[in-house]
Amino acid sequence: MIASLILFAFLPTAVFANTTDQPIWLAAMPGKMPSSPAITPLSSDTSRVGFVLDTPGVWLQASADHQTTHVGTQGDAGHEVNGLDLPVYHWSVEIPLNVQPVIKVTSSPSQTTTLSSLGMPVTLNSVTPAPCKCADPSTAPSAPVSQATNALASISMDYVQRGRHIIVVDLRPVQYQPETQSLTLYSQLHAEITFPSSSNNAATLSSLTNPARHLETSSFQVMVNQPLPSLQTAPAVAKEGFVILTPDIFLTALQPLVSLKQSQGYAVSLIPLSQAGGNAQAIHSFLVSLYQTSPDPLTYVFLIGAPDNGVDSLPTFTGTASASATDLYYATLDGADWIPDIYVGRLPAHTLDEVNAYVTREVFFVQNPTQGSGWQKAASFLATCDAGYGPLVEQTHLNAMNAYTSPMGFTGTFPVAPEPGGDHLFCRSASAGMLAVQDAFAPGRSLIVYSGHGTRISWELGVNSSNIAALSGSMATPVVFSFACQTGDFNAASSIGNAWITQGNALAFIGSSANTYWDSDNVLEAAVMAQLFAPSGNTLANALHSGAAAVSQSYAAYGQYYYEAYNVLGDPSLKPFFPPTTAGNLFASTPATSRMGMPNTWVPADISVTNQSNITDTPLLTVTASTLQTRVDLPGTLVPGQTGTARVWVFLPAGMLPGQQNQVNVQIASASSSFNKIQLTLQVMVAPHAAWLPFLAKQ
Repeated sequence: MIASLILFAFLPTAVFANTTDQPIWLAAMPGKMPSSPAITPLSSDTSRVGFVLDTPGVWLQASADHQTTHVGTQGDAGHEVNGLDLPVYHWSVEIPLNVQPVIKVTSSPSQTTTLSSLGMPVTLNSVTPAPCKCADPSTAPSAPVSQATNALASISMDYVQRGRHIIVVDLRPVQYQPETQSLTLYSQLHAEITFPSSSNNAATLSSLTNPARHLETSSFQVMVNQPLPSLQTAPAVAKEGFVILTPDIFLTALQPLVSLKQSQGYAVSLIPLSQAGGNAQAIHSFLVSLYQTSPDPLTYVFLIGAPDNGVDSLPTFTGTASASATDLYYATLDGADWIPDIYVGRLPAHTLDEVNAYVTREVFFVQNPTQGSGWQKAASFLATCDAGYGPLVEQTHLNAMNAYTSPMGFTGTFPVAPEPGGDHLFCRSASAGMLAVQDAFAPGRSLIVYSGHGTRISWELGVNSSNIAALSGSMATPVVFSFACQTGDFNAASSIGNAWITQGNALAFIGSSANTYWDSDNVLEAAVMAQLFAPSGNTLANALHSGAAAVSQSYAAYGQYYYEAYNVLGDPSLKPFFPPTTAGNLFASTPATSRMGMPNTWVPADISVTNQSNITDTPLLTVTASTLQTRVDLPGTLVPGQTGTARVWVFLPAGMLPGQQNQVNVQIASASSSFNKIQLTLQVMVAPHAAWLPFLAKQ
């Protein structure tokens, strides 16, 4: 594995004007170094929740034509689509059930300056919706947009998930007034959430004492406060409930699937549609009852059947945000909101033969994880021909390959064999076409990822519903991701998603039933891959939930839309078919973001190291640098599946000049195997033209 990390050092020079195109650092307070904003909980009880957001500063970057200014942050921030390009931070807060929250800012020290005094363009960038990825973007409906607000703090979401009342707080520590060209940066936002005129009744849902094991990993990643006492003391789950809901005609064919899921430790219920109800709302009510009363917490629902199959139809919903087919609302069982409480997947089968074929395929693949001749370690990444967004898509694919599939030993055959990480079926940069796709798919692929333009029946590169059966042949294609418009429309029998499941050999297809958008699909893919390849292992539905949550964090206006549009076709509890672990199998990653420090200081670079073998191992690090001093903190001994952090320290001498680069090579090796070695390259440099800029005193 080869990866790189750039470490920057900054010279503390005061600058009032920017005559170059280089970014400048604007500190919220004198001496504040570039670092990520941090939120700290203060007091918290059943009547109030307090916290403070610390913002070190922002980056200012003039556009190439020097007409607009971009305001950036050191850490990840969301964006309000159709508003000024100012950072918005979204944080989740747990509050008691049955209360109405009110948020207020109690203290907000700030400094104000003008862009013109800093030599920056006085017009800020705006966040405009990216065009859709459909065949003709000019005819597509407009993308979702945010409601504009200048409030320092507001509540954008209020929902209940498995007995937990969660709100999402939006914090805006940077404000801009175009009329006066004044930029105000709040170094701290002290906020308090209270619950006036609300009854604090005790929660009664059974899900409070039987939380699902996996929902937490996809929905509560940025929780400000700790879980309330009722959830901290909840007992562990013995079994997770798995419901298979089907038209009566398919009941007998599903018995082998019932046995398979039982052997995997699930509490399985096979329920005929005649018992659950004949329409979507009746089925939803039936699932709510199961959710509230089942001794084994309902976690997965697998819908068997297409929504357009006459008397054997299994109906679906039409999304209120996406206006497309969605099974999301079978998963919203707790609270009147659109945040899922369980995982749902669908086999869009029309015939008994299609059900039999899918069940046989899943049982065989799960019970024979090492069958075949190399398909388990083969992956394909397909990228758009779009000249404008092609580079973005290709880089997102490459990030996934470099971070996950390549270190795990996945390969491909295009453009050359072996291709580390998987096939680079890139239309734009690698001239991939239909012939390359055919040759790559023929031996079988355990993972196929496409991002680009789409219709209900087609991808770019010549792939469409009519040739899926020929492309997949008799070889394995267990997991297919399609980040494209309408390809997952399971309400259309001819959709490419349906074809992969019912005509090809896919066990799961994750795609959208509605139009999708370049920027948000990029966020979705990155988050899905990160969750899918997490060391603890994750189900496909869990990974998709994490991706949708990431989109909601980055582009809040797209949240409900993406939760509705993207669905899992196939068993939602499936886990990817990764190669069996062996002794000495390590996985390492380092953040792609920069690391910064002052000259004459030690700068740390953290590296996450995971033991993906089946034995206890002790990773060893060797660091070499031509001129710089280094030292290493080892991650220690790791048991199978455990992740530790190695820290490489690099000393930046006082004499380093702006633009001067030094390379630090890091080798991570297994103590138990001489074959597994991971190479990382760190580039250490002093950033040019960077400075901390004092603010004008706020009047």
